[in-house]
Amino acid sequence: MRNRQTLFTPINFPSQAALNMRLNNILLNKTTNFNFPVDDKHLANFQMRQGNTDTQHLCPISITLELGGTMAGLWLSAWPLAERIKQFLPDGLLHQLPENLAISIIESALASLLRQAETGLGLQLTLQSMSADPLSTQYTMPLGFTIQILEQENRQMLQEVFGVLMLDPHLYMHIQERLRHWPSDTNPDWEEHDTPLWLEISRVVFSMQEINQLQPSDLILLEDTRFEDEGLLRLCLDSGYYCEATLSQTTPSTLTINTEWMPMSDNEQKQNIEHISQIPVQLSFDVGEKTLSFNEVRQLRPGYILELGKSLPEIIQIRSQHRLIGTGELVEINGRIAVRIINLFNRKAKSA
Repeated sequence: MRNRQTLFTPINFPSQAALNMRLNNILLNKTTNFNFPVDDKHLANFQMRQGNTDTQHLCPISITLELGGTMAGLWLSAWPLAERIKQFLPDGLLHQLPENLAISIIESALASLLRQAETGLGLQLTLQSMSADPLSTQYTMPLGFTIQILEQENRQMLQEVFGVLMLDPHLYMHIQERLRHWPSDTNPDWEEHDTPLWLEISRVVFSMQEINQLQPSDLILLEDTRFEDEGLLRLCLDSGYYCEATLSQTTPSTLTINTEWMPMSDNEQKQNIEHISQIPVQLSFDVGEKTLSFNEVRQLRPGYILELGKSLPEIIQIRSQHRLIGTGELVEINGRIAVRIINLFNRKAKSA
C-alpha cells in the first residue's frame, strides 16, 4: 500500500507578526500625499505605502538608523537629492569613503529630508551605519514610502525614489498614534453603502414555548415604551447599536436625535435552561425602517434632525433577530400600551 502522505505537500503560509499586519492595514488607508520644500527651488512629495520586506531586495542602498532609542533599517531605490550629494564628491565614490565621513556627507546633503522625517515620526533620528542587515531580528516592522522630487515652479517631477523603513516593533504604539493625525482615505462606494435603521418602540423577551403559544388577536404588553406619550423611539442598527430619537409633534415626518450611539442590551435573563422550550427569544416592535447611506449614519448625533420622508405607519412590525415575523397595532389597556397581533408567522387574526 502506498504511503498516502507522499501525495500531499503542506502549504506553508508566510508568517507575519500581528503588529506588522496592523500597521499594514493602517497604511493601506494613509496614501494622502504630503508636500514640503527641500530648498528654494524644489519640493518633496512624500507618500506612505504598505510595507513589504521584499522591497529590500529591490533597493541597492541601505542605512542603519537610531530612531527614538531603537535601531531601524532604511532601504532606498536611489539617493534622493542625488545632485546635492554630488556637490560633495563625484558620483559613485560615497562608499569608498570612511564610514564616518560618508555619514557626515549624507547628513549634510539630505538635512531637509532628515529634519522632516524627525518631525513626522516625532522621534530623534541619527545615522549609524552606511549599511543595514536585511535579516535583522531587531527591526522587522516595515513602513513603505515613495518620495518624488519636484521643481517648485512647475511641479515637474525630477526624481522618484521608493523605499522601506524597517522599524523596531516596540515603536508600534508610537507610530500608530502619529498616524492618527495623518488623513485617512475614503472609499466612495462604502460611503454610499445602504444602511437600514429600524424605528423601534419596544422590546420584549419570551420563552420559545410562549412564542409558540402566541396567536393572532393576542395582546403583548410593552413594558418600556414612551412612544405613545413622548414620541420616543430608538434608531437601531444591525450591529446592535442604537440611539434615541423623538418624533416631532408638529412635523410627524421628522425625528430629532437625542443621544449618542449606545450598545443594545439583550435583556435576556441569565438562567439555566433545562429544555429547548425555555430558550429566551427577543421580540422587537418597530414602525418601519429608514435607509441611510453609511456617510449619513456617521453624521447622526444629538440635535441632528432626520427627515423620514413620510409619516409613520399605524401598523407595528414584529421582528425576531431583525427578521419580520408579524404585524400588529398599538392599543391601550387600562392605561398601558400593548400590541395587538394582526399577523404572526403568516397566521392572520380572523377580524383582520
